[in-house]
Amino acid sequence: MMLVTRGRTEAAAGAGREGTRESAHGIELASLREGAEHASVPRGFLAAGQEEVMAQKAMYSYRGDTRDDATVRDHGGFAPKFLLEQHNGGFDEFIKCTNKTAGKLGCNCPGTTEADLFRGGRNEFLKIMEKPINLQAHVMFNKSGYISTAFRSDETYAGHQYRMGGLLYEYSIQEAAARFRIAAKIPGLVNGWKVYLDAVNIGQSMLIAITPRGGVELTFITPVPYKYITHVGFK
Repeated sequence: MMLVTRGRTEAAAGAGREGTRESAHGIELASLREGAEHASVPRGFLAAGQEEVMAQKAMYSYRGDTRDDATVRDHGGFAPKFLLEQHNGGFDEFIKCTNKTAGKLGCNCPGTTEADLFRGGRNEFLKIMEKPINLQAHVMFNKSGYISTAFRSDETYAGHQYRMGGLLYEYSIQEAAARFRIAAKIPGLVNGWKVYLDAVNIGQSMLIAITPRGGVELTFITPVPYKYITHVGFK
């Protein structure tokens, strides 16, 4: 299955892994499953034995971007703009910031380290799961600062072309809510939405994306680390 990035947002990228925590935004995630068998399982994680249920799928996407491969590699990949806006002074100050490490996401300032960006992406995903209409608003108006993608290769923007992706786990949005015990209220509007993660559990995922019903676009909520990216040409 091919997925194609529109390449709307500015970026940076990197890597990092972290266990699931309570959301930095104060979100309380109630369990959808009751019972002793799940009592010790952290929210955002599968219970023992469930890890074998889902097989990974080879998923790839393409993005058109003005930056060359050396610049993208130096930035560590691509990151949603909404995460970089957490920098003191906002996105513009992040762009001007010189306190950065080559090949890593973000910068070394509080709130926009690579660990902060991945944590923020995971927390934003949980917010979307609790209120999916927020993602629909992004699809319609492109005001949320996520990384948008398209399904057709001829819909990428002009510039350097990048292939992104790899082996990912695919869930329906209802399935993801149930498996990860997220207290999501799923309206009929989001029937058919799909969730993609590069790890079995949310807290271990570096790459999280959602595609709305009808496949209008695939939206990356977390950064896309450079290890998932290959420069494939220019148009």
